[in-house]
Amino acid sequence: LPVMLLSAEKLKARFPDAVFVLPLANSLTLADLAPYLKKTTLDIKVISEQFYNTVQLCSAAIVVSGTATLETALLQVPMVIIYKTAASTYAILKRIIQVPYIGLCNIIAEKMIVKELIQQAATPETIAAEISHILADDLYRYSMQKALLAVKEKLGQGGSIAKAAHIALTTLGVLE
Repeated sequence: LPVMLLSAEKLKARFPDAVFVLPLANSLTLADLAPYLKKTTLDIKVISEQFYNTVQLCSAAIVVSGTATLETALLQVPMVIIYKTAASTYAILKRIIQVPYIGLCNIIAEKMIVKELIQQAATPETIAAEISHILADDLYRYSMQKALLAVKEKLGQGGSIAKAAHIALTTLGVLE
């Protein structure tokens, strides 16, 4: 969250009319976010229990790797995927799990359709630059939305999460 908020501050400087929303994860409370939100001058609208309604109204999103990336992809909202964890944890995971992508939409597409910024690459500057690219370049944004639609179509109707899990497990070599 801290790197996302710093990214948002950089984006606000470039896009002064931008509105920032933060869908509150079910596992968190507003009190959990309060220490971080106090450190920013931005007016962040925190919205609980309305992930889909909130995200589908966004022009772009900064999404932490996980199921939220697939949910955002199914809504065809252009995004940048970020992932940061302790260096030791990342080093262990990198040795154990060898996949070309961490974003479920990229795994399903079997190609990079959404930029992934991992560990040191996930800086406020790089995140803001990618979101700026999405917002300022209509062709780039449209091509990402088109690729996200292809992911949605690949998963078909109903059971998208289960299908995505099967594809991810197959990619990991857990299933054949």
